[in-house]
Amino acid sequence: MKLLVIVIASIFVIGYIYLMVSYF
Repeated sequence: MKLLVIVIASIFVIGYIYLMVSYF
């Protein structure tokens, strides 16, 4: 269960960083 939370958190962080990079 913890692994699933880590994976979801990682995807969210990567998506957020990708959004910031594509914005600039």
